Parts: sequence; C-alpha cells; structure tokens
Amino acid sequence: MLTGMATLPLQAEPSPPPFDSPAHHNPNPLSVDNFFHYQLPAGWLATPGDRIGLSSEEKRVFAVTLNGPLRREIPVKISAAYYAQGNLLYASAEQYLRTFSPVSPGTSPEADPRGQVKPLSVSGREAWMFERERKEFMPMHGLIDPKDSLPRDDPRVYERSAEMMARAVLVRERFVVIPGKAGFHALRYAAEAKDFQEFLPDFEKLTATIEILE
Repeated sequence: MLTGMATLPLQAEPSPPPFDSPAHHNPNPLSVDNFFHYQLPAGWLATPGDRIGLSSEEKRVFAVTLNGPLRREIPVKISAAYYAQGNLLYASAEQYLRTFSPVSPGTSPEADPRGQVKPLSVSGREAWMFERERKEFMPMHGLIDPKDSLPRDDPRVYERSAEMMARAVLVRERFVVIPGKAGFHALRYAAEAKDFQEFLPDFEKLTATIEILE
C-alpha cells in the first residue's frame, strides 16, 4: 500500500463544547483493563484491541477501537490505548509523539518551533495534541495493463504487484498523548477529511470525559 502524509498547523483550540444533549449522553462508562474509563459516543461500536496477533498482555498494549457511523470508503474511527512500560511498540510517549507528529526527532513538545503540538489537560493530567493529514490509496475497478501509457495527470496509481488502479483519499487525524508515571495513553481520531468536522465533537467528548486510572 502506498502512503503519504502532511502535517497541519492547529488553530487556537476553543473550549470543549457542552455535551448535555440527549444525543451525546451516555451515563455508563466503559473500562479497558482498569487502565481507563471512557464513554461510548452514541451510534458508535466498540471493538477490543487484541483480537488479532499477540494478546494485550503479550504486547503490553491495552486498547479499544471505536467505529463510527458509515459515511464513505474510509471508516471513521477512534482508538484509545494504554501503552504499558515495556510494551513492544513504543518505548515512551515522546517516541510515539515523534513517530506521528510534526515534531522532528530530538525535539521536545515544549520546544516545538512551529507550535503544532498543543498542550492541554486530560483527566487532570498534562497532555499533548496535534493533527496531521495523510493519504490512503483505495482500489478502483478495472485493470491497468503494464504496457499502457497513462497521461501525466492521471490520478490512478499503478501497482505492479497487484496490477490495480487506485486513487488517493485524504484522511485527517487528531492525536492526544497523555504521559503517565510508567507508560502512557494515546487517543487517535481518524476520518476522511470531508467527514472530520462532523464527528470531531464525539472525539472531543471522549477526550473531555475519559478517566485515566494509571
């Protein structure tokens, strides 16, 4: 699969909107291995994060994926995860942030020269927030013969291994990283750019109401 991404400067973060309407109210918080409590947004479905590959205990990653209402080809998703100390993916919150954010390796969030990593408070703890855009390439119907010559402005992408046509779909993401005493928590919201603003309030609600237990 081909990928590409570009980081986005964040606008000044407004105060979280109130979530007291019936459509957003969910009085029953859910728990992930006693590492955090969260409220499932209305119309979303929760899937445990350890159904494929190693178990949560083996990876030392305890997560849940929330699947939003269907809109387009790219699923609307929120993931919430606790990366315990010694996990198999990221050594620290700083490494996770450098992997996904515009902060260059060796630069701390506090010294971010472009101000693209924003500080905020989540569950009474200091946290970092940033956004980025990336491209996902979706298959198109029809085949491209390797001998065919395509116009330079043709949006299709030829993949020799699959002999398929693909087109780029812009995906926008918001990340919230919450350092802990030993491990760290990470919240990630992803949607096709056209749908990003529609479901952003659900992610803001989760961020505003999540209870960090570690």
